[in-house]
Amino acid sequence: QKKNIIAIIPARSGSKRIRNKNIIKINGQPMISWTINAAKNSKLINQIYVSSDSKKILEIAKKNNVKTILRPLDICKDNVPKIEAIRHAVKFLEKKQKVGVIVSLQANSPNVTAVDIDNCISDLFLKKKKEVISLDRKLNQNAAIRVMTKETVFNEYLSTYFSCTINDAMDIHDKKDLNKIKKIMKDYVFK
Repeated sequence: QKKNIIAIIPARSGSKRIRNKNIIKINGQPMISWTINAAKNSKLINQIYVSSDSKKILEIAKKNNVKTILRPLDICKDNVPKIEAIRHAVKFLEKKQKVGVIVSLQANSPNVTAVDIDNCISDLFLKKKKEVISLDRKLNQNAAIRVMTKETVFNEYLSTYFSCTINDAMDIHDKKDLNKIKKIMKDYVFK
């Protein structure tokens, strides 16, 4: 299964609190590009897909040399859980290939790192879990990383075989978060 580790970055165009949040520039790069960059620097991810309803976001993904999935508008609304976008992407991918492990990465967690991602993926295999989520230092789920077996993606209930890792990735929701991340990332290098 280690051969089929696929990152999916759901990034819809609508955002209530910050307009065009996923493409706001952070240290010279669109916010989503930082998440894509972390995924590309992962030693364990085999493929990266951005799922979006936005042509702008999909163009940024293509400029970053990752594959895209055009997401239907009915699963881009505020009240639709992110897992629905992940499920749509997995169904789309399964028409062409075998899917093993899904790494859901958040477009609005620009300071997530490849090391953070690889730690979550490694935990899944080393601890023989079905799901690993990332937490912040206060032990709140920061939503930056969620690694799941394909079966877990389609579970109706929470998995009892899950683990957590801790990292410093922020979940950007409002202008206060945005100002904070801009200060944190002012010296980050995009590579």
